[in-house]
Amino acid sequence: MKSYDEGVTAQEQGKFEVAEKLFEKARKAAKKKKDRVTEALATRRLGFLAQMRADFSKAEELYEQSVELFKKANEKELCATFQQFGMVAHKRGDLQKARKRYEASLREAKKLDDASKIASSQHLLGMVADDEGNLDEAQEWLEKSLKARKAAGDEEGMACTYHQLGQIAHKRNDLEAALDYHRLSLELEEKLHHTDGQSASLYQIANLAHEINRLDEAASYYKRALEIEKVGGDNKAVARICGRLAMVYEKAKKFHEAMDWLIECLALSQGYPHPAGPYHLARLIGVVGMRYMMETWQKKFGTPLPREIRIPIEQIFSQVKVSKKPADDTGGLFF
Repeated sequence: MKSYDEGVTAQEQGKFEVAEKLFEKARKAAKKKKDRVTEALATRRLGFLAQMRADFSKAEELYEQSVELFKKANEKELCATFQQFGMVAHKRGDLQKARKRYEASLREAKKLDDASKIASSQHLLGMVADDEGNLDEAQEWLEKSLKARKAAGDEEGMACTYHQLGQIAHKRNDLEAALDYHRLSLELEEKLHHTDGQSASLYQIANLAHEINRLDEAASYYKRALEIEKVGGDNKAVARICGRLAMVYEKAKKFHEAMDWLIECLALSQGYPHPAGPYHLARLIGVVGMRYMMETWQKKFGTPLPREIRIPIEQIFSQVKVSKKPADDTGGLFF
């Protein structure tokens, strides 16, 4: 159906309002013609668009409708629908409902004997088990998913599952295993030229290196992630990485470099992106001096230190004695 195909194109181009109108048009036309397959597909697309704008109640309603339509028209589409349906519940924090829908998607995938769909359903079950705190079960599901994805040659899926296994290993405090998983994920993301995935893997590797005091390694990986985010124009991500670099250099007792990175972070975020930010900055000022901070800001940006940054620092200095001792770890200090 033309309106459905045009809606898919509009969605792929990021024209979501246009896509929504086209899918509504396709759904109505399909219903009139008793074309249940197209009606179900359009309904599912509408559910996804509602999910994207965080209208989860509407998304649930539309996915429920699409499930019923697919049951009558084309059961082969049920697996993907149950996966998306489960993701809505997952995002809403209803883990029990999410689990049931992911289990339903796995049953449908097995009926189809579709290795790719089986693997993606297993991955989702691993994620929900992780969120439930069942790390052993999560690892089991993810390892099954990884095995299936390797067999299918699904490198994109493998990268995703390696990343999730790295998160599980981190929660178990097995930091070396976590590093290995994230490096495997990074290797595949680089092969696939997925910059978002590369940045996420680099950031996780840097965090782990930071945590185990491999500070030069941490700085190197943060800087690689930083270059990707700069090209992508994501100032929020750039600010976050600059803040982490400030912590690395502070921990390495390179206080002036730490201040330089923190200034970059604050300039991009237009304030404090974390409640502990003012304390971090105040601590560095206690070491390098307020004059260095103000002169560096003026030199970099040609303007005085902004009021919204200066005032919280002055309040901290007036209320408490700020320690000059650098952070011993990353816990709760900035990001």
